[in-house]
Amino acid sequence: MAAPGVTMARTRATNALVETVDIYPTLVELAGLPAAQVPQGLEGKSFVPVLCDPNLSAKDHLFHVYSRGERIGRAVRTACYRLVEWKVPGSSTASADLELYDYEKDPLETKNLAADQPEVVGRLRAMLAELPEAKPQIAVVKPLTAKQIQDRTALFKRKDQNHDDQLTREEFLASQPDPADAPKRLERFDANNDGVLSRDEFIYMGAKPKK
Repeated sequence: MAAPGVTMARTRATNALVETVDIYPTLVELAGLPAAQVPQGLEGKSFVPVLCDPNLSAKDHLFHVYSRGERIGRAVRTACYRLVEWKVPGSSTASADLELYDYEKDPLETKNLAADQPEVVGRLRAMLAELPEAKPQIAVVKPLTAKQIQDRTALFKRKDQNHDDQLTREEFLASQPDPADAPKRLERFDANNDGVLSRDEFIYMGAKPKK
């Protein structure tokens, strides 16, 4: 990185712990913004001191979250360790699977030490417990294009064998390319849970049509 008054040569590096939320307050400090213009309550911390002296530490630990299917991995990273706690949001902490890695001895994370170092696990889990429960990612549903609506309308008409403007379970499942997964899709499309699909439920796949 290079900035006014700060030059970090390519050959200089640092092992200081920083995270993406630290970028904004760092830029604020480098830009010299007046205190009155700096938003309050920022989660990040400027790492300008590290840019001036790579031997300094910015933070003693970091947090991050990663989702994998229904489970979410909450992790805490220190200079030496990374602990990940995998569990379904809302479930008991006793149900969690744990991963612990020693970055000084095993930077490639080849051996899970969670069962061998319960004291380290306990200390790092106590740090995770200070954070609120992780939440699943919010699915962003893109609106259908005019062509997609036209195609799904035509498909609905072909499936509606008795022309009653709704699809029964049998009509929906007929000729599906994935018979094992199609029933789950039917349940997802059936927004009012009445066992049949209206034209809009099928076309918009259970979502509310955009006005």
